[in-house]
Amino acid sequence: MWDKSGNLLALFRGHENAVTSAVFSPDGSQILTASYDGSARLWDAKGNLLVVFQGHEESVESAVFSLDGSQILTASWDGTVRLWDTKGNLLAVFQGHDAMVNNAVFSPDGSQILTASRDGTARLWDVSAAIVAYAPEKTLNEGIQLTQQGTIELRQLAIRKLEESLELYREDNNHVKVAQILLSIGNIHANFGQFQTALDFYNQALPISQQTGSQATEAAIFNSLGQLYNELADPQNALDFYNQALPLLYQLNDKGGAATIFNNMAATFITLGQQENALDSYKQALTISRSGGNLAAETSTLIGMGSIYTTSKDWSSALNTYKQALSISRYLNDQVKETTILNQIGKVHASSGENSTAQDYYNQALPLSRRLGYKSEEANILYNQATLNRRQNNLTAAKTEIETAINIIEQLRTQIASQQLRQSYFARNQDYYQLYIDLLMQLHQQNPNKGYDAQAFHASERSRARSLIELLTEANADIRQGVNPQLLEQERTLTQQLNDLEYRKYQLLSTQHSQTELDDIQQKIDTQLNQLNQLEAKIRIASPRYAELKYPEPLTLQQIQQQVLDEDTVLLEYSLGEDRSYLWAVTKDNITSYQLPPRSEIETAAKAFLSQTTYRDAAFGEIIPASNQLTQLILPNLAHLSQKRLLIVPDGQLHYIPFSALSINPSDYQPLLTKHQVIHLPSASTVAINRNQLTQRTTAPNTLAIIADPIFSPDDNDIIGKTNPPSNNNRGTENLASLSLERSATTSDIEFKRLPFTRTEADTILQLLPGKSSVSFFEFDANLNTVKRPDLSNYQIIHFATHGVLNPDYPELSGLVVSLVDRQGNSQNGFLRLNDIFNLNLPAELVVLSACQTGSGENVKGEGIVGLTRGFMYAGSPRVIASLWNVNDESTAELMKLFYQKYLQENLPPAEALRQAQLAMWQSENIDWRNPYFWAAFTLQGEWR
Repeated sequence: MWDKSGNLLALFRGHENAVTSAVFSPDGSQILTASYDGSARLWDAKGNLLVVFQGHEESVESAVFSLDGSQILTASWDGTVRLWDTKGNLLAVFQGHDAMVNNAVFSPDGSQILTASRDGTARLWDVSAAIVAYAPEKTLNEGIQLTQQGTIELRQLAIRKLEESLELYREDNNHVKVAQILLSIGNIHANFGQFQTALDFYNQALPISQQTGSQATEAAIFNSLGQLYNELADPQNALDFYNQALPLLYQLNDKGGAATIFNNMAATFITLGQQENALDSYKQALTISRSGGNLAAETSTLIGMGSIYTTSKDWSSALNTYKQALSISRYLNDQVKETTILNQIGKVHASSGENSTAQDYYNQALPLSRRLGYKSEEANILYNQATLNRRQNNLTAAKTEIETAINIIEQLRTQIASQQLRQSYFARNQDYYQLYIDLLMQLHQQNPNKGYDAQAFHASERSRARSLIELLTEANADIRQGVNPQLLEQERTLTQQLNDLEYRKYQLLSTQHSQTELDDIQQKIDTQLNQLNQLEAKIRIASPRYAELKYPEPLTLQQIQQQVLDEDTVLLEYSLGEDRSYLWAVTKDNITSYQLPPRSEIETAAKAFLSQTTYRDAAFGEIIPASNQLTQLILPNLAHLSQKRLLIVPDGQLHYIPFSALSINPSDYQPLLTKHQVIHLPSASTVAINRNQLTQRTTAPNTLAIIADPIFSPDDNDIIGKTNPPSNNNRGTENLASLSLERSATTSDIEFKRLPFTRTEADTILQLLPGKSSVSFFEFDANLNTVKRPDLSNYQIIHFATHGVLNPDYPELSGLVVSLVDRQGNSQNGFLRLNDIFNLNLPAELVVLSACQTGSGENVKGEGIVGLTRGFMYAGSPRVIASLWNVNDESTAELMKLFYQKYLQENLPPAEALRQAQLAMWQSENIDWRNPYFWAAFTLQGEWR
């Protein structure tokens, strides 16, 4: 700027390319410039930059003031004109020209604008209408800008802005934008650790993006869903979503998006322990991101590769890779990634023994995570700090840090409505509790009188069976009451469709089929399961009773001693750790803790013992050494166990072990049950909580309902009514094996054969009930409709004698098999799945599952066995008798006869009746039946009173 004499007054420097126009404001106090660099700039008369107007995709040809100086108009080669206020806020965009706009001016009153373009047209526009039309976009842009800011408060404000724009776009029926905004809101909630809320937004956005054909948005939603499920420790679903995103991105030629997907897939492969697949994915991501100049994707790739180097203890490569990533993240001002990188660099230095350097990086990462509201990373940083302080013997500081981290994990966990996702998330974070327990037990060793062992025991209770505790609470609250009937009808429909698919799979497996056919139906089952899980989460959120629900906390040592234990009972609770394990022996007035060997050593011995007990021909000379080895590792206090009753809360592989079959004599086999009643529990707290919830319940009026001897094939018609089993005379071990059928079936061996001894078993039990009310359902009557009859809730004992199905990959699809054909020989659905069991109303005193592996299931870290037992507890039974392995048909019939004799005729409690029946089998004149294989599979889980 010059005066009239040619003297330079001010220099306006800052544009990165040629300046195309410069004008004064109407009052002469400001200068507006436009440039080929795609921006316009507002200056004061001294050359100080006041505002930059950015947003055009190409050069800005002109920039002018309105006559009152309150607004600014910019025209661009990108074919648009933009209206701004003088603070740089975009008010409207005028789109319609087919070529560059080289000029734009205000009308004298400012109500209209006139534009001229190289497309050969001039256009007149209404300013007010344009501002109204642009309001949703303006609000959206404000929300997006706030999303990129670094504080919790600004991100919360971003959500409000995005929600405002969402409503505006909905009013305008702009479904493309609606899907994009729902995705953006979901992403913010995911960063806050509000996983269920994020999932709800993604599930709203996905069908809208698909209906509108918005492939870029659809791919982004699949990516976000994959990240969410990986965070919730459901890697298979995560991979499925990523694999749906990739083809869309290839069609769009979106290299940056494809690189991001490969990064995220690699992270999921790491979760699955597939390091080679992870490294391959990272290499693909790095090649794509660098060729496309996508720095954000490159940063993610470098972070992932750093984690692989860390896992392989290649500290130098890890540090080099992380520092490259840190440099790029800071250049991009990506503070979320910066937090993760700082934390990981600290972890590498800690692993290398550079403790002070590690702490420096943690101290940078922690406040950053808190400012961002990045809760899951904050918890991880605290965990790493606690690990470091523990290594330096700063146990008190470590204790404070891990307690804070666990509080965050528990807070995030409770925000997940889906019990399945809540369970998997909790399993993923079990290391936090293990570190906490280890710290407390170290403190106990240093200060044995300060009660640290009691705190460690309480931490153990906090770390296990939380989903079961919550499920039992929900069952008592009847959370479906008051829910929209349409949601409940959708649930029934999805459940029925899932059952139909499973039955079609059974039919397919029973005939010749191709792998393609099997994969196709399995994919449909997976999709149906996901939809059902999401719907059940939606039902929880919509339930008035769920909103009011107060989940009980796991009990403390004192509460367990008061509410669970009596003088005749000792609780043995295990916690298996990587370096060392622990056992707490708790009586009504005392606690004793023991340090045990590492998890790997105990689980190796447990598997060896289990292999002997599940082998029908195992000799006692083989069983005893396996038993001795395991007993020495996990029962150091065996000689001092004077109590009659042992409550076992196992961990890891110990969930599958029949403790009652462990020998108390190292040279001559004498099972533990000769001296002790053995009860298996998922946690001690579940007993007390279940008792409290069932105190007001009245006992059912009738005694026994028994479902047995179902028909599995039309060929069984030939033997209807022919239920007499083969003669017992002159049978050796080989004959016993050939004449007995095992009550088992898996998805790979799906053939179901009729079980003749189940009818004998049922008839024998019914004979023990003269004059008592009972009902029985055999053959065709033992069907799915019978099991779901409302009047079964009027019986104290529900007894199933049939095949069991264990699905280790999808425990919710494990179940019992009832009649698969009707009286006319037509096929019908006869699979009682875990999902079905949860919807039953069976307030029985006892459920007996006289079938294979009904007490087994998926062993989920922190939760224990997820299988049929918890389903029947949810349905209303405080105790369940179930089997740990594939049981023998004939010996099971004998065991059940003995059990019911003790239970119904001698009025022994179920736990003691089972013990006496198993003792009788062990002492049997039939030498074969003395083998634990024939009697030890059955355990009582739950209430023993």
